[in-house]
Amino acid sequence: MPKQFWRGLIIVVILYTIYYISFIETKYLYINVPRKLRHLIAFVLLFSVYITGVYHLTFKQASWMKSLWHFIHIGGFIILVFFGLYDWIIRELPLGIKLTLIDINEFLIGPTLYVVMAILDKFFVKQKGNNI
Repeated sequence: MPKQFWRGLIIVVILYTIYYISFIETKYLYINVPRKLRHLIAFVLLFSVYITGVYHLTFKQASWMKSLWHFIHIGGFIILVFFGLYDWIIRELPLGIKLTLIDINEFLIGPTLYVVMAILDKFFVKQKGNNI
């Protein structure tokens, strides 16, 4: 893997760790930070991870994977923003939907998706190399 990938992975892990320690594990910040501000912080973090992936993930052989990265994140943005606006404007969402949205957000900001995309790109590079 190139150095650019590792730098991006370190950034994603640091962002995820800060978010997890500050907002998931610590009840103090969860209680003292207003709900709308928590939503905005989570969205900014999600956007930061997305930009990090766009900048640091290089897909040489399987360029369609960059489109997949965009599709997954933009689809997640749309889902989270739609339900977030519903939660802010119309009424508070049920707990089951909130937990599902938290899982979607965690999947998008976690390093798992970043690493899987890099592994798949490496796999497709090997596959293309075997066919030549």
